[in-house]
Amino acid sequence: MSDPEQEPEQLWEVGWEGHTLAQRQRMARLPLAVKLEWLEETQRLIQHLSRQRPAKGGSAQPPDGSPP
Repeated sequence: MSDPEQEPEQLWEVGWEGHTLAQRQRMARLPLAVKLEWLEETQRLIQHLSRQRPAKGGSAQPPDGSPP
């Protein structure tokens, strides 16, 4: 007999609309600490990518205002 809590995680959604809704539901179930960790990691990635991108319009600073 299968565990009913694991079944939704093993299902594949059909189409983008079903995937989007299912992904939002999965993310909503995450604990706050995990969500904050994800946001912090994403911010570090954005800052790293911003430093790698050539400056446009003569601006030598990344968008967050930190030195290059």
